[in-house]
Amino acid sequence: MLGRTASNLYIFRGITSAVGAILIPFFVTNFGVKNTFLITGLVISTFCAVMFLALPTLRDVRIPLDKGGG
Repeated sequence: MLGRTASNLYIFRGITSAVGAILIPFFVTNFGVKNTFLITGLVISTFCAVMFLALPTLRDVRIPLDKGGG
């Protein structure tokens, strides 16, 4: 099980790195640096908002309050 989990971590991280290495230069060449930052920022922000709304477990995450004196 540990090997399967570790290989999935490397696959998902590797796929996103490869796709980014291919797409980012394409966007910069065709749209410029400023528009590339805008497009990728909007895509990432939209994805985060959709995931936050779609997954109730993300909405239930709480930061524990420090009960110690210090």
